[in-house]
Amino acid sequence: MDLVNRRQILALCLTIVSCVIFPSLAKAQDSNLLRDTFILEDILVIGSPDDLHRTNAVVVEKSRSNNLADFLVRDSEISFTRRSNFGDSSDILSIRGMNSQRIKVNVDDRDISSNGVVGGNFLDFGTIPLDNVESLEIIKGGSAIEYGNAAIGGVVNVRTSKPTEKAFLSLYGTFGGFEDLYDFYNIRGAYAQKFGPLGISIGISHQKNEAYLRNNPFELFHVNPKIYLDTPWQGQLILSYNYSRAKRGIIKSNRDDNDPTSDSDFTLPGWDRAIDPRYPVASGESFAGSTPTPSMSVIGDDAHWIKQRHLFDVGYKQEFGGIGFAEFTYYANKETRRELNYADIALRTRLSQISPGRPDGFNPALTRQGAMVMDREVTVDLSYGYKLKSELTFGDHLIKFGGEHKLLRSGGTTIDFVDLNYNRDRRNSFTGVMNSSGASEPIKIYSFYAGDSYRINDTFTLDFGLRYDSFKDNPESGITYSGSGFSPKVALAINFNENHRASIAIYRNVRTPTSPEIFWFREATEPGVGTLLPLLSGAKLKPEKTLGIDAAYRYDFGFDNHVKLSAYYYDVKDFMLRKSGLPAVGTATGRASYNGDVKIHGLTLSGGYRFLDNLYAQGSISYQGNKKTRDIFDPNLIVPKIDYLPKWKGSFGLSYSPIDKLTVEMDALFVDDRPYFVASAGGAAKEYTLDSYFTLGMSATYKINDHLALEIYVDNLTGVSYQETFGYPAMGFNAGMSLKWNL
Repeated sequence: MDLVNRRQILALCLTIVSCVIFPSLAKAQDSNLLRDTFILEDILVIGSPDDLHRTNAVVVEKSRSNNLADFLVRDSEISFTRRSNFGDSSDILSIRGMNSQRIKVNVDDRDISSNGVVGGNFLDFGTIPLDNVESLEIIKGGSAIEYGNAAIGGVVNVRTSKPTEKAFLSLYGTFGGFEDLYDFYNIRGAYAQKFGPLGISIGISHQKNEAYLRNNPFELFHVNPKIYLDTPWQGQLILSYNYSRAKRGIIKSNRDDNDPTSDSDFTLPGWDRAIDPRYPVASGESFAGSTPTPSMSVIGDDAHWIKQRHLFDVGYKQEFGGIGFAEFTYYANKETRRELNYADIALRTRLSQISPGRPDGFNPALTRQGAMVMDREVTVDLSYGYKLKSELTFGDHLIKFGGEHKLLRSGGTTIDFVDLNYNRDRRNSFTGVMNSSGASEPIKIYSFYAGDSYRINDTFTLDFGLRYDSFKDNPESGITYSGSGFSPKVALAINFNENHRASIAIYRNVRTPTSPEIFWFREATEPGVGTLLPLLSGAKLKPEKTLGIDAAYRYDFGFDNHVKLSAYYYDVKDFMLRKSGLPAVGTATGRASYNGDVKIHGLTLSGGYRFLDNLYAQGSISYQGNKKTRDIFDPNLIVPKIDYLPKWKGSFGLSYSPIDKLTVEMDALFVDDRPYFVASAGGAAKEYTLDSYFTLGMSATYKINDHLALEIYVDNLTGVSYQETFGYPAMGFNAGMSLKWNL
């Protein structure tokens, strides 16, 4: 028995013993401090009803937030690495140092993460607007047994408005800008109502943003209709369709450094000088893919992708006479991305001249400026699956159990056109042809869980359970990869009295590899797939195993006044790392996913205090630390930490209502220095740092009547210059106005 398992068994025994020997102290309150619920109201409400106060709910407003990321960025335990403020679909989010493939985002219990093909799985927040969102539940850490092996870092549960006999109708519109008044706008609406046994709900939105960075405009249309049909014997059939269409410009380099495909060397002359003075100095992007060819990496004006996403769900829920329910759901994804690039002759000519004496054969006379040089369609996600979950109450026990069979599958890539002259590159043995590819074989995942929430007495509630996850990747050609593991979990909630509460969870989690992680490992280890890395010869890609501890204590003193202390510790064995620029065969470099070890810990202090009936303040500050303890490509730990994780992050908000209909708000955000690392061609790494920053925002909301409210807001009031990720400046001063109406 390994040390991790011994620690878990000892912790479980101590927890159970503590439940037996401690006497009852006070009447219990049914709440779990490891989960926070945010009720999104159209108008800011200060002071929540008693039932919300006891269950950690906070009533907040959702204006100025175009999507979920805009709201979550205020959390001191959540970090972002956005390249652009609008429509960034890269891996931009981490909760307590755990990034997107370790976080699950659900809309009405439906996982909306993208499979992501070989480029990388991601949470595309641009496709999660707030048009019909009623509340958010945030679970930090992996204590929740029901949310799967991909949720070792946390869960964000989005709840939409459910239909009732009383009609719900909400309309919202906002516009604003960083230079002009109409640089961006967002219009959204929601409707829900029940007609006898039939209920319907729909959310719809349209968002458009001018380019803040060069060649990076963004436009999104989203619609999510749902049908609820009551059936005999307390059953309900639920049909859901979630559609989004996003168009995003590929960021074009605005650095006058004469390097058309890479902006990582800030020692080059002109690196800090703008090519186009209308936009900030910023690095560029490439279309996603392995070893990008010129048609993918030399970006022309109006280069963009158009992503269409279809999420289908059919579910049936059966109630059992007030003691519980069982729910079965089938779901399927279809996500495609059409990518188009256009010629920039000057940049392409420069690429062919970077290494004198080694021309790649590009002839500027054969390709017209601005002509299409690439048109391809990538089928990003064809995953599907089904799941069953049930909850039953027996006395003081709430029994949970369920299972899921999921097939992670990406489709093929279809090359409709490529300019063979523009696409010539001396790195390739071919003459510019880009090959289409077929759909991948699915990765099969099976998951089962069972747990019990046992209310021992008015003071103690014990949650415990066991989860099993397995995966198998069996391609038509190549090596089969598989793995499995059990995840035991135990949590204790203690209600000392109506003012003092505490929660602690101890668990072991297993996370199976995603499609991109398996592909990158194959590239580095299988002949004929990619570039072999000798250090990984004979290696296996193992599932991650996390020993996690989450704890929280909350003290309430007076209505709306509270202080909360949260702490966590994660020891992740076989943490899946992913790097490029690694030493490969001969003088080549490669990329790979591989296993290492990581430890993460942190502490957060948060609270709120009402100074006056009309003056309320709230804030939080987090300390976060981490360390890598094993990395085969970095044995001396030159790169000892996780990229972009700030040691300190804090937020503060103040709300003041000078008159009944007017609310003035101020919010501030501080983010500490963030280390990041760049690998050289030889595989070595060097540490750099993004500077800390402090931003300030203000707004004023006037309630015109019971249905209509007007808001004026300013973000980044002082125009602070900062970056969330290296090379891409975030938006400076911007302001706008919004109008909200609800029935």
